[in-house]
Amino acid sequence: MSGLQGELVDDVFQVTLPRVLDIPAGTELRDMVLESVKPGIGLTLQSDTVEQVTTPGIQVLMAVAAHMESQKAKLTVVKPTDALIEGFSDLGLFSQLMSWNVE
Repeated sequence: MSGLQGELVDDVFQVTLPRVLDIPAGTELRDMVLESVKPGIGLTLQSDTVEQVTTPGIQVLMAVAAHMESQKAKLTVVKPTDALIEGFSDLGLFSQLMSWNVE
């Protein structure tokens, strides 16, 4: 387990991303989002703890964003770390990250 934590607060499911966002953490995040985010529920990803991100981790974030869009729900990424931003940038996906609600 990656230590992924999440809770529902006022119609927003809040998830604190783990230090390493890789395949196991991504799988856990995917399952958590699919189980917890329903129409009318937003998602906030607290990302200030991410120190390392892999390509599969980014792929899961992209899939989560697509799921949120299909639910017509708001996705917010709070305090993305340099590691997370660089991971997106290395894959040519910086503009995708910035198209989400980033705080």
